[in-house]
Amino acid sequence: DCTPECEQPTCQTRCPKPDYSQCSIDCQTPHCSVFCPKDSCQDSEGENCSSPKCSTRCARPVCYLKCQDNLPCKNICHPPRCTWNCRNPSECAKPECRLVCEKAKGCAQNYE
Repeated sequence: DCTPECEQPTCQTRCPKPDYSQCSIDCQTPHCSVFCPKDSCQDSEGENCSSPKCSTRCARPVCYLKCQDNLPCKNICHPPRCTWNCRNPSECAKPECRLVCEKAKGCAQNYE
């Protein structure tokens, strides 16, 4: 009794070079906040200022590349690495034997 045992397959996904002429960039709405320090209405000399010294901070932009066509990608796999796992059978079939005699050729007498 033998059964094949194979290692996990080794595969790669391969795609052709994309055509970016059919693509557009889609960005989410920016997320920004205004930050004002506690002493935002004082200048360096400590005098009142005409406008607060605030700043704007924005999160990193979130953008996606949207393309019209799906790329015709394909998976390429190496041939599998397999070995045979064999073991002795638990039971052997009883052989069937019989004896058959042929008539002798070239003899004057044939025996049955």
